[in-house]
Amino acid sequence: MITPLAQSSQLLSPSVPTVPSGSADETNIRDAARQFESFLLKQMLRELRASALAEPQSGSATAYREMADDLMADHLAKSGAFGFGKAMADQMLSQIRQASLKVQP
Repeated sequence: MITPLAQSSQLLSPSVPTVPSGSADETNIRDAARQFESFLLKQMLRELRASALAEPQSGSATAYREMADDLMADHLAKSGAFGFGKAMADQMLSQIRQASLKVQP
């Protein structure tokens, strides 16, 4: 039988890690979330280019267009224009902090 995580006290041991604000772990989480946002944006741009309204491209033009889309997605993710990465990182950090508060006496 599968035990729901919220009801399973043995899964939350006193060694649940905390992530201090400004720590290297927080930086790593925020960087991973930004990279994931960049990946999502690349996928969105790729689907837009493949839509029925897109103009047909030659092989070399397609390669250059994909490189430009990759750079655009990276730039948008770094600027935080869409906010996916920030929201995801904030949610993960909040869950880690809440879990650490629950196990402390």
